[in-house]
Amino acid sequence: MLSSTAQGMLFLQMLGSFSEFERQLIVERTKSGRLAKGEKKLYPGGKIAFGYNLVDEHLAINCEEAEIVKDIFKMRCKGTTYTKIAEKHSMSKQRVSYMRVKLKKIK
Repeated sequence: MLSSTAQGMLFLQMLGSFSEFERQLIVERTKSGRLAKGEKKLYPGGKIAFGYNLVDEHLAINCEEAEIVKDIFKMRCKGTTYTKIAEKHSMSKQRVSYMRVKLKKIK
């Protein structure tokens, strides 16, 4: 067993350090790539929000889905439950509630 000797423990710690280093490099590269795309006004990646489409690396409003989003907000302001909204639009309750939370953070 590697961890039973001083040399084995040193080796395991070195492997762990290199793993942390590699992970940090990946995070830095990903972040810098997303920032560079953002500066160029291009879509930086990730899941595209309901109500939008990706066209030539730019977000474009999907009018049909945007109307559904507006309706969800109107219904929710009137006190309609997530379950009833989801049933009306043939979605899961979780998708409706997630959509509302994500869009609320954008405001």
